Amino acid sequence: DSYHRVAPTRRMRFVSSVDPASAASAIADLQPASTIVVTINLRGDEETTASMGILQSWLLRDLVSSRNRKEIVVSKHMLLVTADERHAQSMKPESVFLLPEHSRCEAFTTFTAAGLLPLSVVFGWGVVRQVIAGAHDLDVHFVEACPRHNLPVLLALADVWNDAFLGSSGRVVTPFAEGACGYPSFVAAIEAQTCGRGGCGGGGGAPPMCGGRGRKFDAPSALVVDGGTAGSYDRALFRGGRALPCELIVPMDAQGGGLDGGDSDDARLAAHDALVCSAFAHADTMAFGGGGWRDEGSTISGSSNVGRSRSFGLSPTRDDDEFADEDEHDHEDGDEGGGGMEGG
Repeated sequence: DSYHRVAPTRRMRFVSSVDPASAASAIADLQPASTIVVTINLRGDEETTASMGILQSWLLRDLVSSRNRKEIVVSKHMLLVTADERHAQSMKPESVFLLPEHSRCEAFTTFTAAGLLPLSVVFGWGVVRQVIAGAHDLDVHFVEACPRHNLPVLLALADVWNDAFLGSSGRVVTPFAEGACGYPSFVAAIEAQTCGRGGCGGGGGAPPMCGGRGRKFDAPSALVVDGGTAGSYDRALFRGGRALPCELIVPMDAQGGGLDGGDSDDARLAAHDALVCSAFAHADTMAFGGGGWRDEGSTISGSSNVGRSRSFGLSPTRDDDEFADEDEHDHEDGDEGGGGMEGG
């Protein structure tokens, strides 16, 4: 979506393309008098500057008058976040947030003014403090937790294993939450900027992954595939023969604060429990196999021998006849066979 509703009176819209249709869609039902434009232009690139010019013209067209000069309108309704000192001179100092040198790469701007200023305008500083506190908790976890239970370390090792040893060409990121529907795009952008380069020897670019005699390994892949909310787009992984690492993102706390109160709380919690169960069922089927794919809604059903499906490389797309043969063989050996599995 081009915007995210956070309150009846506050909405956040995004314009990330120089295409004028993108800006027109974002401002379609906004009022210039109650709009603040936050431009994040780290290096003063021309496309972002052009988009900012479109929005500035829209503001000036409706707000400039004999009492509201152009400079006053711009200072009240436009803010700029940049790492380019020359570009910062295009606006008054009180409307400019200059990023420090150590955080001028896109991957490190989340907890600078580039990420926190829009949040503060929409949610307020109380929410921003909670975000910063959560980031600090994750930093402490990374520094103090042992590698066996260290989430950033485990994720990094999984990427190295999948890329360098299994030769995967990317991964699928599937959020099981409406609030995280934009997360795959965010991950794709960050990885494209930080891991989308490779080199070896004395060449330029990012530090390479090199091994004996100057042989170059592939740099970590920048390809991130959006699996869609609740796995709606990753159906090809069930039916196709290509194996791709999958990350399923599910919040442990129930979302949807607008449903608070009375019986709505019970219904919301029950729905969230079903969502978590759906995520685990989805993960089990992706990892261990679940028989055929049934095109009734998004239900995955089937019977599989989990013990036989744990090895790497097995695809959950084998024919039902093959599962039936395995189940029959297991019963002959006195085994109970595979259990049924369903997940939304």
